[in-house]
Amino acid sequence: MSSQPTLDRRIERTRRSLRDAVLKLAETEDLDDISVHDITRKAGINRATFYQHYRDKNELIAQTVDFLLQQLFDGCAPVLAGSEHLEPDQVHDSVIQIFEEVARRARLYRRLIGHGGSAYFIDRFQERNIELSLKAFSYMDGPPGEDHVPDNARAYFGAWATLGILSYWLDHDLAESPEAMATWYWGLIRPVFFEGVSG
Repeated sequence: MSSQPTLDRRIERTRRSLRDAVLKLAETEDLDDISVHDITRKAGINRATFYQHYRDKNELIAQTVDFLLQQLFDGCAPVLAGSEHLEPDQVHDSVIQIFEEVARRARLYRRLIGHGGSAYFIDRFQERNIELSLKAFSYMDGPPGEDHVPDNARAYFGAWATLGILSYWLDHDLAESPEAMATWYWGLIRPVFFEGVSG
């Protein structure tokens, strides 16, 4: 019998421990300030084992941020596949999920996108948000008119608006529910998806 499944599980368990260590450390420290020593000590794994899995801390942090963004935007998959469509008068489940995920990791997100947050994370968040918005636009009905705002401009605007409303919510100690915030957000962001014109 092959030992490969056991080995694969061991690799996944080790990588999950290292990723979880980064997530925990990032609640109180800047990503740039987290060291391999910090990570391995938090994970209970030695440095030699760390370097069997990652070239350096930057590779692990990049994969950890990708993991966070995947969780944050996972609910968008049906829209991005074209099997579900955004509706102007209905908050899509994926929007609520974003706020639920931020609430679940509120301490972490306060550190990442609050005042003095992580420039690296914010850049990656914005890149992913813009990418997803452009993909969603490709399924929207209606050709642009003469005054149509370019898709890239709409996507950039929407990404910063998303970051802004999440920062507001975190700064106000999550005073509103994820559902309420999703409703506010959709009311603000809806023109990016359904109007996108000036004048």
